Amino acid sequence: VIRGSDPALGGGQYWIVMGGALDHPTEGAMERLSCIFVTPEDAAYEVKAGPGGAQVLVMQFPVFVLVD
Repeated sequence: VIRGSDPALGGGQYWIVMGGALDHPTEGAMERLSCIFVTPEDAAYEVKAGPGGAQVLVMQFPVFVLVD
């Protein structure tokens, strides 16, 4: 099982499958170059690697605070 960090700690996350596949119980198979966005309001994203494994790039956006 692959579990991401808490997306509320940042401004959201992109998950990109770079190799292999991910298997999500409700979204089904995510093949190579599939992409999903996890909003800061979502729970931590959790998936399983496909039968051949998975290589995943996860990018988390920072939280910007405007200062006067």
